[in-house]
Amino acid sequence: MNPDLFSVSDVAAKLNVSRAAVRKWLVQRRLPVVKVGRLTRIPSYALNVIAEHGLPGPGTYPRDPAPRGAALKVTG
Repeated sequence: MNPDLFSVSDVAAKLNVSRAAVRKWLVQRRLPVVKVGRLTRIPSYALNVIAEHGLPGPGTYPRDPAPRGAALKVTG
């Protein structure tokens, strides 16, 4: 596991909040998200931002512009 990425459970434990709160913040785009396959991970810099400035407002982090579930076209 990359030490720069944390699971929802890890972030919840570090911030002393519920996992549901972290998931809500992800939906509200208050936290950045990195998808690793089916796994949801939060970059460590997001915790640094919260520690220094507090929780960002809704819509701070943009959604991934790539379409979900789109097949990759392999040429060769």
